[in-house]
Amino acid sequence: MEDIRYNGNPEFKIHNVGFVSVSRNQGHTFEYKSGKERYSFIYVESGNTEYYFPKTKTKIRINKGDFLYIPKDIPYKTTYLDDD
Repeated sequence: MEDIRYNGNPEFKIHNVGFVSVSRNQGHTFEYKSGKERYSFIYVESGNTEYYFPKTKTKIRINKGDFLYIPKDIPYKTTYLDDD
């Protein structure tokens, strides 16, 4: 079997990383009509949240322990389905 481990330098970089911890009440909504200027990585520590993407008319529900990636400049609306 061929060993295909990568030992070179990666051709991408992760920079300008921020961290935000948010806790909202059930039913709270917010919307980014033009999307965000940064890439988003969302981890749900507790509760449930629904993300709606109007361009594709897609709804994604993320639950405790789930991880969601949203590219920059993608419009979406978020609704908190539970407290926290």
